Amino acid sequence: MIRVGLIVSLRGTWQGGVNYFHNLLSCYRQYPDPALKLDVFTLFPEDVAGYQSAAIEIHPCPQLQRRPRNYPRGIMKRLL
Repeated sequence: MIRVGLIVSLRGTWQGGVNYFHNLLSCYRQYPDPALKLDVFTLFPEDVAGYQSAAIEIHPCPQLQRRPRNYPRGIMKRLL
């Protein structure tokens, strides 16, 4: 199984980006691929809690409040 990590922020974001993530998560929840598992990291887990399923796992990630220069790489190293 391949695990795919997504860093999602739906607050204070461009509306097109919010729609993109809502569509992506709702489609994957309806039609999951057994070979993939999505791990969603977010500062506000309640924004995406409705998408949690066997194929989508939601992780609260308070480290997203601070943004060091290499923040995506640093977060992924700590969480995975």
